[in-house]
Amino acid sequence: MKITKIQQYMIIALAVILGVIFGYYEFVLKPLNADIAFLQSDLKDKQAKLDAAKQMLAKYDEFKKKSAAVLRELEWAQGRMPIQLDKSKFIEGISTLQTRTGVSLTNFRFSTLPTSKDSYTEVPANISFNANFDQLINFLYQVSVSKNLMIVHDLKLMTSIDTTTPNSKQTLNAQMILSGIQGKKP
Repeated sequence: MKITKIQQYMIIALAVILGVIFGYYEFVLKPLNADIAFLQSDLKDKQAKLDAAKQMLAKYDEFKKKSAAVLRELEWAQGRMPIQLDKSKFIEGISTLQTRTGVSLTNFRFSTLPTSKDSYTEVPANISFNANFDQLINFLYQVSVSKNLMIVHDLKLMTSIDTTTPNSKQTLNAQMILSGIQGKKP
């Protein structure tokens, strides 16, 4: 069987078309598909980094809010900390706390030496008082929000009931070291 000229041209044309299709696939489509796959993985990586950056930004905003709150509390505490603690005003403050809370102060004595810390000095006073539970809690709260910064140490509680009177309530005998705070000179 002999192939005619037309058939030869058709076979050559078919071979050229198949060669062009193979070349187009090998040299154009295959590299494009490889680039697409690479760019998709790169896109996923960058999207993950973007999401991480958004989360970090959200945490940063939260951190800034917390930092601002801490700075406000620090300024408030520093405003309550004089450079030199006036012992008479400290005693007046304790007396005011006693009046506000209804506790019965039984002992008040300044300790001999102030205790120096990193950025402040504590001027401790040993105090004792009688109170019920509500009065004790109120006293501790009033200490925490008082005009002068104070710290409570070594709180000791003992209960007592007056058995001589019927229906008497339980009384707490509280002993603690209440330190007035003074800042150090810069």
